[in-house]
Amino acid sequence: MKTILVDAIDAFFVETENGFEIFEPMRKMFDEFPNTKIILTGANDVQFKKFLIK
Repeated sequence: MKTILVDAIDAFFVETENGFEIFEPMRKMFDEFPNTKIILTGANDVQFKKFLIK
């Protein structure tokens, strides 16, 4: 089975006026596939904390 790799920022997470949120159309599309999904980011620890979903 193939694995789907996704860039976290501006693909799976989008910036809104409330901070960063999951891009729901992308999430719904991923849920339709049985494949393993891996979400990647090139952010360092400081940048990553900015994007944490609460």
